[in-house]
Amino acid sequence: MLQGNLSSRSRRICSSAASAFVFGVMQLSSSAVALAASAPMRPATPAEWFHVYSLDQHTYAISEPKYWQENVSYLLIGTRRALLFDTGPGIYSIKGVVSGLTSLPVIAIPSHLHFDHVGDLGEFSDVRLLDTPALRAQVHGDSFVEPPPQYLLRNSFKYRVHGWIKDGETIDLGARTVRLLSTPGHTPDSVSLVDGDGARLFTGDIVNRIITLVGVPGSDVQAMAASLRRLLRFGHEGTIVYEAHAEAPLSSGRFPVRAAGAWR
Repeated sequence: MLQGNLSSRSRRICSSAASAFVFGVMQLSSSAVALAASAPMRPATPAEWFHVYSLDQHTYAISEPKYWQENVSYLLIGTRRALLFDTGPGIYSIKGVVSGLTSLPVIAIPSHLHFDHVGDLGEFSDVRLLDTPALRAQVHGDSFVEPPPQYLLRNSFKYRVHGWIKDGETIDLGARTVRLLSTPGHTPDSVSLVDGDGARLFTGDIVNRIITLVGVPGSDVQAMAASLRRLLRFGHEGTIVYEAHAEAPLSSGRFPVRAAGAWR
């Protein structure tokens, strides 16, 4: 054996080197364990937290019925990429649900910037917001920073923004286009989505069948009325409207502001 050909001094050097290597590995392992122990662990998602149901084979609603606000996010899938509209409150990982529905790259767009709609934006590598000077001014270094009145909690919140979308711009998902509309009213930064030719509208909190959500910082009832009238122009008879806090959609006949205009 090779060890038999080594001098006593060489064996001592090798032994010392091996001991040093093992000690170094143990130190690194201990450091890694300590680091992992100090990092916050996200709890496992309880069964039935997410309720996923298909609107068709390429469109899914991802509901969180056990959360007190019963948020519903929406996944729109094309042939080249997908779009996730809202990411929920972030109590449990919505990315794991999305990964189980599509392997395509995902664009994450919040309907607005309240805590219960942006909770998991940090999990996604392609986050995009409405392109306005006010929102661009909130980027500091590598992070977009929400102050408490915008986030609607006492603390601020930050994440990376990877792209900006202009009002009225279409997003090509591959064999499917989605148009982003600025629809202020609930908040100044609220947006809605027009899916394809307007067969579906995804409205965030600008539409709510229970209450009119204009009692939060930055809300404006006149702006909301104008936004709803604008949305009507993108719908037609048979359009389905999907809000952010109810699993059941609204048909064009039940759209709350139908009296304010006609589907056209």
